[in-house]
Formats: sequence, C-alpha cells, structure tokens
Amino acid sequence: MKRYALRTALENLAVVGALALAALLIGNLIAFATSRNRLPPQTRINDLNVGDMTVDEALLRLNTIMRTPITVRLVDDAETLLPTAIQFQVNEVALRVQLQALVERHSRMDAFPAFALRRNAEPIVIEPRYQYDAAQLEALVRTLAERIDRPPRPMSADLDANVLRPGEDGLTLDQAAASAAILAAFASAQQRTVDLPIYSVPAAMPPTAWLQSPLEQRLSAFFSTPSRLAAVFVKDLRTGEEFSLNADVALSAQGWLRIALALYAYHALPYPLSAETAAQVRALLAQDDADAERALLTALGEGDPQRALLAFNRWLAQIGLRNTFLAALPDDAAPMFTAITPANARGDVSANPSPRAQSTAAEVGLLLEMIQQCAENQGPLRLLFEDSLEPDACAEVMTALARAPASGLLAQGNVPVFGRTTWDENNHGDAALARAEHPWVMVVLLHDKAPLDGRESATLIGDASRLCHAAFLGQLPALALPPELPR
Repeated sequence: MKRYALRTALENLAVVGALALAALLIGNLIAFATSRNRLPPQTRINDLNVGDMTVDEALLRLNTIMRTPITVRLVDDAETLLPTAIQFQVNEVALRVQLQALVERHSRMDAFPAFALRRNAEPIVIEPRYQYDAAQLEALVRTLAERIDRPPRPMSADLDANVLRPGEDGLTLDQAAASAAILAAFASAQQRTVDLPIYSVPAAMPPTAWLQSPLEQRLSAFFSTPSRLAAVFVKDLRTGEEFSLNADVALSAQGWLRIALALYAYHALPYPLSAETAAQVRALLAQDDADAERALLTALGEGDPQRALLAFNRWLAQIGLRNTFLAALPDDAAPMFTAITPANARGDVSANPSPRAQSTAAEVGLLLEMIQQCAENQGPLRLLFEDSLEPDACAEVMTALARAPASGLLAQGNVPVFGRTTWDENNHGDAALARAEHPWVMVVLLHDKAPLDGRESATLIGDASRLCHAAFLGQLPALALPPELPR
C-alpha cells in the first residue's frame, strides 16, 4: 500500500513538472514570437536605451532628442546651441540598416535558446554615423574662443610713480578639444551640457624673461644716440636662467678686473694674507688705489710686477674667463701685450674697449657667482683650487666688496649685495650679486664715444636694479643714488 502511494506521488510530480516545463516553453515561445520585431533588451544607441523598441520607435526617440539644443558653459555664462548650427544629424539610413539587421538576427529560431535561457543578454551598443558641417563647427568654436580668450597681463612697473602693478592670468580655449566635446554632446542623449576646455594662462613669468621688456624700454632713450651701447647681464641664481643684452661684447673693465686681481691674490699668496697685503686688497677694491694695485702685483711677482701680470692672465683663462684680461700695469704708457679674444674680435658691434683691461658683462657676472660659490665651499674655484683657495678667503673678498662704496648703484632697497663699479668718462658700469631670498647677479655697463653724464648713468643703473627687485622679489624700492658718484 505504501509503495503504491509513493509511486502515485512521484508520477503526479512528474506530470506537474512536465506541465510546468511545457508552460514555460510555451510562454517563452509566445514572448519570443511577440518580440521578434523589437530590439533586444539593453540595446543602446550610444547612451540612449532603445531596448524592446521597434526600429521606428527607436529612430523616432533618437531624432526627437537629436533636435534638442545642448548647453555650452562659458567662463561666466552659458549658451544653448541647436544641432542646426552645424547641420548636425544622424545618418538615419545607415542606422536603420544596423537596427533592422540586429532585429532580424535576434528573431531567428536559432536565437530562441539564448532568449529562453538568458533573457537579460549583454548590453548591445550601437555607435551610429553622424553628419555635420566641419566649416560651421570650426567657425562656431572660433567665435566662442574670441569671447573667452584673453592674453595674460604680466606684472608692470611704473618707475616714475614707483608703483608695481600685479599681473593677471589669461584664458584660452582648447579649440580642438572644444570641437570634440561639442560633437559628443550633440551625439549624446544624457550628457547634453558641455564644460568647455578652458585653461588658465599664467601671467607670472621667469624673472629673467620678464625683465627684457621693461629693461629695454628703460634703456631706449639711451640707445637713441647711435654712438652709445648698453650691455646687461642678469642671472637667476636659483634656476640658472639668464637675460643678456650685448653681454658678450668686449668692454673696458679696469674696475672689474680689480675684483679678479684681489681673488687671485688670495689664491696665489699664503692664507691668511699678511696685514700689509690685506690692506692693499682692501684699498684696491674700495678706493681704486693704483698704488695698491702696483704694490699687490709686485708682491705677487716677488718683486717683478710684470711676471705677476702674465701669471694673473693665465689664471683668468684657467678659470674660464676667455674674454677677460689685464694687459697693463697702473700708469704704464702702453699695454704689455695685445690680446685677441672672441669678444673683441667681433666685427658687428663694438664698445671701443680699452686695450689695457677688458671683459664682458657675462664674464663679470660669472666671476661674482664663482666667488659666492667658493665662499659656500662649492663651484669651479673649489674644484680647481681645493688646496689654494679657501672658502674663508672667498668670503673675505665678498666682505671687502660689500663694504665698497662704489657698489652703491645696484644696491637698491634693503637687499645686501657685493660687487663694484668700473668707471671712466666713456664707460659707466656696475656689477653686483644680490644675496636675497631669491638671489641674482646683475651687470650693467653704459658706453658712449662721447663723455657720459654721471647722474644720467647712475639713474639708469639704479632703475635697472629696481627692476631686478621687482622681477625677483615682487618689490619696487624707491630710487636711491649715492651722494658721490664713482670716479
């Protein structure tokens, strides 16, 4: 009896299962049949969901959206753009063929097992072809750029009013990226707002790059006389960037050669220097003392100043100053030799340099930089003369130069500097290394075949220094001139 009841239950269960399976199969067949003219679920045209739609319904939905405007966000505004602005439209013929082929492929009986067993198929994304007028798109984006773009306005310095005006960053539209973004928005059903690729153009410039315009503008009146020449060299000691104006032209440099001679004395003589020699160095740097210069050369040559002079010039070449030389002893009528250098061999420009003592603005700046590096136990002087030029010796040269009253033209503001002038009736020059938080070297020389006006030169050189303060420190000190001009 029990066996009979169990068999009956199993038979009934089998019948129910078969009926359920048949019902499921019939239901899937009915559903498959009714969906044979529709797109598969999760079908998308780009980001528009057209699953379970007919081809006509999908195209109608797409075209309705494609006719609506998009929103373009500008800097402080927004603008709507209609697709007709660039004749934007979908290639409906090609898209209909794609959609119809998809419907047919999923309507065949061999697609029924996948339909019945995996109703939620993987999404199908169709990327239709679009048409637009490229010239109109280019013109549209160019018009937007004209509304957005503005050049940066660099900082400006008004030397007369002693006012430093801050700069203002500019803006620029990436037109190629903007065109692509606008096309993508027109083609999208969801993302129809465009944030244009607008980039800031910094107004801030490297100090040496900023200096070019205001320096040349300040010197323009001086340049108006054909017989005149100005040489300027500025180096950013933090980045190594430079600004040069005739910085490789040979210049009369008697005053600047005394810096190199003082440094050579510390290299050639035992350190520390004797009290007498140290006094000679101080007099050489601070007072333009010709007697001190001859006495120092005599000591360096062990009684023969000419021998010392030749050794000094070899040393200048050794440290890399190829255009720098001292060819005459003080008060000698003629130089000992004639030196041909790359700077004085130029035929295109000339500052009529003295045959007695020459250099260039760039090499004078390099000399000051090397002294600073040596005092910090680094740089080429320490590599070349590790055993004969101590950092303390270079520091002593810096101290002597910092006390020199002739360094006052470039000593504007409260920034400590070391350096000195070179000065004769046709050449007014100053060189200084500013030991600021953002340090720099500046060398300026003004030349005229006719005698120069000292007050005019001092004002020009002082203004050049003030512009360096503006460039490197963001400050514009008032012009300060020494009570007595260099001799």
